[in-house]
Amino acid sequence: MRRPQQEKGQKSEDVEINFLQLLNPDNCLFLTDTDEFLGETLLITAFLTDEDKNKSAAELRLLADACLTAFLPVDGSLPPFNRSGSLIGSQIFEYGLNDLPNYHHILVWLFANSDAEKKILDEYYNQLIDLFFFRNKVISAFKDSRKIYQKIKDCYTKIEEEIQILQNLGHNPRLSNDDLDKLQIKIKSLPQLALEYENLLRYLAEFKNTIYINGHTYKSRLEEIQSLLPDENLEFLEYFYQKNYPYFQEQIKVDLGYFQNGSSLLDKAIASIRGIVEIERSRLARDQAELAEKEHRAREQAAALVRTAKEQADQQLQNSITSIGTGIAAGSFIASSSGLITIPWRMPGDKDASNYPHPLIISLVLSTVIGFAVWWGCKTWLAKNK
Repeated sequence: MRRPQQEKGQKSEDVEINFLQLLNPDNCLFLTDTDEFLGETLLITAFLTDEDKNKSAAELRLLADACLTAFLPVDGSLPPFNRSGSLIGSQIFEYGLNDLPNYHHILVWLFANSDAEKKILDEYYNQLIDLFFFRNKVISAFKDSRKIYQKIKDCYTKIEEEIQILQNLGHNPRLSNDDLDKLQIKIKSLPQLALEYENLLRYLAEFKNTIYINGHTYKSRLEEIQSLLPDENLEFLEYFYQKNYPYFQEQIKVDLGYFQNGSSLLDKAIASIRGIVEIERSRLARDQAELAEKEHRAREQAAALVRTAKEQADQQLQNSITSIGTGIAAGSFIASSSGLITIPWRMPGDKDASNYPHPLIISLVLSTVIGFAVWWGCKTWLAKNK
């Protein structure tokens, strides 16, 4: 949008700065920032009056600020001033680059003569459009890289938290089954975190490449303009490629270098968890085997004690039965032989001495022999039929 310099064949009258309000009603020239939006450059041009042409650069800066204030909505804040310079004999002022989150690239170009307008707006306008297009692609890529940077930073914080958990587990000499189950879950979740982290790093590297490609294209377009204007000083336009573009490249390079070790940390964390789980599982299996062996030995010892106690009880029972049987047999034998005690018997050498031992002795001897024979016979028969 512009006000023509001639109306009805006559030179247009000078206007006040407030006229710029009519060029941006309801802030319509500021486009909505979306993910697909590459940015925009607003170029405000104005011819200086004869009185303004004699002003210093500092005074012209105040004039440029006033133009921008009038152009913006009443409640809008003035974008931060970036730098100023001289381009084709006229002062130009740049705003907005220092405020990337709310970035709006605005140029206020105060023409001191009609030659500047003729060269730029009539002859080389398309080249300037291309130049600002690739400039905005560089800045847009860097803005998007800051969003990825924040995501990588958050992801890196998660990685550090996982590493801290591992370090805390390392201070525990023995882990429980619950701890091992939690580690098993981490073995499944950490690779997903590693994949997310690698993708974010790849996106950041892609932004670096995008900045590199469009930065060099910007330089190519600038060299093309310089070839068309060999006698002009394009230092103001060169500043972006010489100062801002290298800063964007270096910042992303530093970011990649700082966060690159996050991948190796995750790989080491996953390997450490797997090693811990394997070691602790083996230890628990070994402890369980030792416990089972101890329980088996304890059961065997208890069974041996039971058998010993039973054998002792059986032996005591047998001894008791034997003693009782022997006592009963002896008592029965004595009882059955007691009647022989009164039988008359004379010692050898006496008159009418008996040729045989006393009947009681014979009874005792025969009973003993017969009892022993019966005991031995029963024992042998039982042993054979056991």
